[in-house]
Amino acid sequence: MKKDPVRVIQGVHKCLKPGGRFVAECGGYMNVAEVRTGLHWALKKRGYNPEEFDPWFFPGVQTYRKMLEGQGFRVESIELIPRLTKLNTDVAGWIDTFGFAFLKPFEGDAEERRKVIEEVQANLMFSADDGVWHIMYQRLRFKAVKA
Repeated sequence: MKKDPVRVIQGVHKCLKPGGRFVAECGGYMNVAEVRTGLHWALKKRGYNPEEFDPWFFPGVQTYRKMLEGQGFRVESIELIPRLTKLNTDVAGWIDTFGFAFLKPFEGDAEERRKVIEEVQANLMFSADDGVWHIMYQRLRFKAVKA
């Protein structure tokens, strides 16, 4: 998705009949911004370019609308929906599950990997309410029709 989001849209368009609907929800602009920013900071601090390891593409409404329309879709609705999400774990567990691509530079160094995760979590202590962790998801929800 990040490398060529237009190609993804083209693939969906190709699969649909005229009048077919493309309805989806995905990460949108500012999705998990607090964790993403923390991971970028931790990598920069260690001399890495975080863009090389950041796997995510979180477009805004206007950006994605243009992409859809540019590939032959008529956008019926598109919006960003903020959703505070309670975690079943702490931020460290969330990073292990969803942010592991950022940790690729530390594959051979378990200690440094652990330090990165701990730093990010420590900087996000405000995200825990009485020991329960939350992350702000920003969902991009849209409905588009193949012209």
